[in-house]
Amino acid sequence: MNVVLLGTAPDSFGLAPFGGDWEIWSCSPGTMNAPRVDKFFELHRWEPGQPWFQESYVNYLKEFKGQVIMSKEVPEMSDSCTSDTKTRVHSSG
Repeated sequence: MNVVLLGTAPDSFGLAPFGGDWEIWSCSPGTMNAPRVDKFFELHRWEPGQPWFQESYVNYLKEFKGQVIMSKEVPEMSDSCTSDTKTRVHSSG
């Protein structure tokens, strides 16, 4: 499997193979307007209503057509799963 990690740097959008057979993974609200994102990582605390958690971003995640990986289970996110933080920290340092 080929994976592209899409960020918000200007070159990210220009170089990403949106039409190819690569999977597009993202972890930034700055990628909400990308032509395609297959998997989204939201590892921050789930805090809708806070200035840094804008309603448009919350709605984007709720309506996302792929899998959303989160740090904790969020009941209103039907197609989300949690990430094993302890294992990640232990293996990554």
